[in-house]
Amino acid sequence: MSGNQIKEIPEHISKLENLTSLYLSSNQIKEIPEHIIKLENLTSLYLSSNQIKEIPEHISKLQNLTSLYLSSNQIKEIPEHISKLQNLTSLYLSSNQIKEIPEHIIKLENLTSLYLRRNQIKEIPEHITSLINLTFLNLSRTQIKEIPSHITSLINLTSLNLSGTQIKEIPSHITSLINLTSLNLSRNQIKEIPLHISTLINLTSLNLVAPR
Repeated sequence: MSGNQIKEIPEHISKLENLTSLYLSSNQIKEIPEHIIKLENLTSLYLSSNQIKEIPEHISKLQNLTSLYLSSNQIKEIPEHISKLQNLTSLYLSSNQIKEIPEHIIKLENLTSLYLRRNQIKEIPEHITSLINLTFLNLSRTQIKEIPSHITSLINLTSLNLSGTQIKEIPSHITSLINLTSLNLSRNQIKEIPLHISTLINLTSLNLVAPR
């Protein structure tokens, strides 16, 4: 039901007890109603490109949820109750109004994909390194200025996208990300390709396209 003019998620949808995936992206939905928690078998919830302003506490009761898509909304923060979604593997919150990656996100121990592009995030916090199962991290089009040394603790990371930020150099510690296959640092302020990048032997995609 994506790409329609739906304004709300009606209560009768909660009678679809066997539903595992719900696609409601690109509509005009303003909130996630409480009756959605009756969809106990839901594993994937697609609500990108709507008008949602917050992630409600009751969403934490969807304990079988593995993928949550909330990109292109009006969300300002990642609330603490989201950490109760212990089976979550993919979290998409790109193109919102989020200013920081909160510490409670580390409780999402099974998270493998985190997409936060086009937000107002200024740094990669040290606590993110506790997400040891993370393989995909997208923080492009944010206000990040450097690649911190603690990022090397994300040993399972295969894809790192920091394009369109304010990064000026590729630090030597990035070579510790030995499983990295895709590195996107395009549209930054980088002036040279350092010798140490040649040690990333598993890299299959390197994007260093200049800013427009």
